[in-house]
Amino acid sequence: MAKVPGPKWAPIFQDLVRLTPPKTIINFELLWRNPQPSWTSPGARVVQIGDSAHSYLPASGNGATQAIEDAISLASCLQIGGKENIPQSVRAHVRFR
Repeated sequence: MAKVPGPKWAPIFQDLVRLTPPKTIINFELLWRNPQPSWTSPGARVVQIGDSAHSYLPASGNGATQAIEDAISLASCLQIGGKENIPQSVRAHVRFR
């Protein structure tokens, strides 16, 4: 039987530990990567979004959320800047994000 944490733990957590079958908890390493030095190509015609641009731990599940936020930000910057200012609009998006 699993050792139950001391009396400072709420009873519900003590029950959770007690009821967890042995050898069922998977421990995986959380890895960190350094941020990208730049999210854009030199001409600012290609831009990284989501978890390719933002460094998050894989277990956070935040990459898709960041991709959606990036897409909205990028679309807004492109709309405001217009077709004649695409590189400046992309760089503005990167500054905001």
